Amino acid sequence: MVATRTELLDELTAGGLAARTLRGREVAVLFQVSERTVLEWSRRGRLPTVVGPRGIRSYPAEAVADLLRQAGEVAITG
Repeated sequence: MVATRTELLDELTAGGLAARTLRGREVAVLFQVSERTVLEWSRRGRLPTVVGPRGIRSYPAEAVADLLRQAGEVAITG
């Protein structure tokens, strides 16, 4: 089950996600966009991607937080 946007934002602002990667669905929830949009951002270099051994993409939480800051979505410190 994917966490809600509020839960994910709370974790980001508290620094709880800094050491992990987020799944595409989690990033989509944070930005309120489709998973396809997240994939397109990745392909265009807007969002760094980590591809696991099984080819599954994930996104560094710190990079997602940076993108949220740039978009002015939330005031994330640290």
